[in-house]
Amino acid sequence: MKKNAQIIIFDDTCIFCIKAVNFIIKRDKNKIFYFAGFTSKSAKELIKKYGQEEQGNKSILLIKNDKAYNKSRAVSQIALSLPFLWPSLIVIDIFPLFLMDALYMWVSNNRHRFLKKDKSSKINSSSNLLS
Repeated sequence: MKKNAQIIIFDDTCIFCIKAVNFIIKRDKNKIFYFAGFTSKSAKELIKKYGQEEQGNKSILLIKNDKAYNKSRAVSQIALSLPFLWPSLIVIDIFPLFLMDALYMWVSNNRHRFLKKDKSSKINSSSNLLS
């Protein structure tokens, strides 16, 4: 794993989440992101190590510089690390955390409604997928 690697832990049973990961993979030209589905051994170990058990699979989790970010803070940190216009999403940090996390949780709680079950959805080929 690279020195500046960032690990994204996501719900690997969620079509919306898989599509979001594929979006990130496509734009991660420097291959700084590694991915672990919540059901993987790596994810379970990291979730425990960073004390994020209470999040369950309701929140994306980002491990960056030995610190854990979840919900809207994870999204803004991921956007900041992507090229081109995506760092401009950091403006979400000007809104109160409780408001952004409430919006994040609304999306999280309704994510299965946004995209119907699609058995063919899978993570695009990535050497940065942790097991």
